Amino acid sequence: MKREIAVATAQVAKEEKIDLAGLLAFVEVESGGEPFNTADHSWPIFLFERHKFWKNLPPNKRDAAARNGLAHSDWRPNSQYKDQNTPAKRVALLKRAIAFDEKAALMSASWGLGQVMGEHYDDLGYMTVQSFVQDSRTITGQVRMIVKFLKKNNLLRHLQAKNWQALAKGYNGAGYKTNKYDTKLAAAYAKWAKEVSALEQEAKRTPNPSLTASTKAAESQTQAGNTRMTESVATTGAAGTIAVGGGALVMAPNWIVPVLILLAGTILVLTFFILHQRRKAAEQTAVAAAAVSVMLDEGNSNGYQPG
Repeated sequence: MKREIAVATAQVAKEEKIDLAGLLAFVEVESGGEPFNTADHSWPIFLFERHKFWKNLPPNKRDAAARNGLAHSDWRPNSQYKDQNTPAKRVALLKRAIAFDEKAALMSASWGLGQVMGEHYDDLGYMTVQSFVQDSRTITGQVRMIVKFLKKNNLLRHLQAKNWQALAKGYNGAGYKTNKYDTKLAAAYAKWAKEVSALEQEAKRTPNPSLTASTKAAESQTQAGNTRMTESVATTGAAGTIAVGGGALVMAPNWIVPVLILLAGTILVLTFFILHQRRKAAEQTAVAAAAVSVMLDEGNSNGYQPG
């Protein structure tokens, strides 16, 4: 198995909480090991199925498709794949079918490592068959597609339980024994289980070199900093000045906290006193103004005119 396929499979297994060795075994057995149809990765691996194109086409297009050599009503394994024996021929055939009916063409090909038919796009949660195909343009997308298919068809439980016979039958149909898919799955799992276990043990015994180096560097810097801090505290005494990275961190002496509390209390008392005095003065002013008003009113009623 190519490294990039194993890495993508491990990523999906972690996301979906699936036994890694089991998923690696399934991907290895059920795929040809090649995720892309072309060297530039512009096309994922696929295989066009003419009998599926017949089924997925609108009835009024079927006869014309058959006349153009793109469709027929039954599966013809001995003849219908002869013009798909190279990547270029596969792409050319699919492009002809797309020009005839894009949606039906994309639905009538099996896509990716898992060879999942495009006609399942809706069942697997895709809005369109185009988005389904787009997902197959990455290896991780292809592996996710496999897991979606297994979940949808209630087959993931067989993989988790290592029931290879039930898994092979559910995925490949009743003819799975002809190609010994169950036996191949069991053998692949045994191989991957050992490899995964060995990798896990190696990871535990051998720390990441780059991580180890960076950790040691950080520890060294921390120890040096602690030494400088200790020396600074010893020499600065009550002032408590510590040199850190070229700057200075001032540590407050022990007596400063109660002094700050006392100062804050004093400010609070003074503020309350000032507000009280202002309110008292305002009340006195109001009383005096009221008294003057009464005097003026009385004066006016007796014929008195000010000034």
